[in-house]
Amino acid sequence: MTQLFLGCILCFNVINSGFIIERSKDANQIIYSIQTDEEGHLKDNPITIYWVKHTENGRISSLTWIQQKYAYGLHFLSKTKENATFHFVSYAKQIFTVKKADDNTFYVVTQIQKEEFVLNKIYIHLVGSSFWFPQIPKIELFGVNLKTGTHVIKTLYLTK
Repeated sequence: MTQLFLGCILCFNVINSGFIIERSKDANQIIYSIQTDEEGHLKDNPITIYWVKHTENGRISSLTWIQQKYAYGLHFLSKTKENATFHFVSYAKQIFTVKKADDNTFYVVTQIQKEEFVLNKIYIHLVGSSFWFPQIPKIELFGVNLKTGTHVIKTLYLTK
């Protein structure tokens, strides 16, 4: 019961202040949670990343060093108390920004084809992957268009 309750709290917080990654490989999720200080400013490390291992009864765990450095970690391009710009260590072509809303909450935005949207989830399609060289034909970004308020899914097709 405690694990379920904790999982609901984590999902609620993520929806309001970060995003998740899901993969076709299993039901586990990677949580990207925006971190603020007592004054409502971004912390020096503005995003905390961790696993929710649904395949292990919702166990919470940190990313491994390899996962952090080569796959799911973030590289920050700039950071202030009000926003932070970053990309994934594994994919520098897509830029993301943590922004402060009018109600003093934070959210993550990205842009595809000149459309800016709030990011809620990334879904990674894995096909016959190996540990060091995963085959990822596409990644889907789920969010809400900032101009129209409509839910959007943007697909990035990855080719080598």
